[in-house]
Amino acid sequence: MCDESGYNLVMKNVAFLLLLVAAHACATMDTQIAGRHIDGRGYEALHHPAANAYLYWALDCDGAHRRLTLTSSLAAIGINEGWPSSKSNLPERSLAENREEFSEAKFKSQTGLDITLGMTRKQVMDKLGLPSQSLYSKRFSAQELIYQRYTPKNKDGWYGRYANFYLFRNDRLYYIELSYDMIDGPCGQCEVITRALTPSTTSPVRP
Repeated sequence: MCDESGYNLVMKNVAFLLLLVAAHACATMDTQIAGRHIDGRGYEALHHPAANAYLYWALDCDGAHRRLTLTSSLAAIGINEGWPSSKSNLPERSLAENREEFSEAKFKSQTGLDITLGMTRKQVMDKLGLPSQSLYSKRFSAQELIYQRYTPKNKDGWYGRYANFYLFRNDRLYYIELSYDMIDGPCGQCEVITRALTPSTTSPVRP
């Protein structure tokens, strides 16, 4: 039988775990950027020079996979979309060629929950709560906060995953991506670029 000190330690750990679960349950998901909703099915590639912001709204597999991105770095969109950073013999077009598709336009460069580029990690977490994951992204060479939630399985056996990705360099937010992915659905075999959410990389975060 545990002595009193051991029992108190166990109860403290249980309380901490319950606090983390409650914090994740209370975390808020962003669903809009610049008035566009992640459940929409549009396509836009816009550049707001005065705000130094790029808006990229794309989908694959007839909407089974959707991405709505706001960033100050076109190169970051290129990394996520698989665009080569320079001319090459690869079939994909280069970043320079994709840049030409971005039309100049004014748009409100913030999310529906008033998250804006340039915020610190603490400011983002103060608004959204603790993330599902906090990690260092080797792919982007940046600190990353990830929020996610899943929809219930439907009668056909598939479900959806909503995820919000926030990337920081020098503790300043420079990339926001809202995504939706159909899981185990009719588009399950589509080859799309989606970031794996790996539990082993999760670490508790404190504001």
